[in-house]
Amino acid sequence: MLPQIVVETASRLIDMLSRGQYGAVIAECSESRLTADDLRQVMKDYGRTFVSPPAEVIENINAIDVNNRPSPTWHVRMPMWTTEEGRSDLELEFTISLTSNGAVIELEDLHVL
Repeated sequence: MLPQIVVETASRLIDMLSRGQYGAVIAECSESRLTADDLRQVMKDYGRTFVSPPAEVIENINAIDVNNRPSPTWHVRMPMWTTEEGRSDLELEFTISLTSNGAVIELEDLHVL
């Protein structure tokens, strides 16, 4: 079972993205391969109306334990949701590590499967 902070982090990131808060997403991350403008462009190019996913989806996120890290770490893949199609082909990927200073998020990608 995943720690609640991993589930809450995934929920918060997806919610911010669905509301177009790209700068806030980047601010949550200690590292990111993307900029706020990159996130904005990917979402715009996808051309749908984004919404937060249902609670049961958040509770069953795809997270894999990452071995050989100094602190507990998970690689998370979370689909975006739209009003037009429900679960979309657009997916957010990030890594979250639980350190003594709290959760450390590394944003890896936002892409179409």
